[in-house]
Amino acid sequence: MNYVLAIAMLTIPGAAQAGLCAARDLPAGQRLAAADVAEGPCTGDLASIEAVTGQTLTRAVQRGVGLRRSLLAAPMAVRRGERVVFSEGGPGFEVEGTGIALADAGVGEMVGVDCGD
Repeated sequence: MNYVLAIAMLTIPGAAQAGLCAARDLPAGQRLAAADVAEGPCTGDLASIEAVTGQTLTRAVQRGVGLRRSLLAAPMAVRRGERVVFSEGGPGFEVEGTGIALADAGVGEMVGVDCGD
């Protein structure tokens, strides 16, 4: 009689893994601070407290629920109609100017600028 020994590690989708979880019940619109999150066994897809600090929740999250990128939005840095200073450059050149933001934009997002005539 022949026996085959097989060992496999299964990952079940949605199973708890190490990640960042809500440390307490958090309301929608909450701007996250380090005290709002905790490392633990949860189904979140974020692992760095620094990466979520300053981000804003797009919906309420209960204590212990894993934090996911889809729940976060960058904080607003500029509002439509505000005067902005911009700079752009490349190899051998740099352009700086001022203008009016054409839309709201968060940190790290691009926004169109009306530079006037």
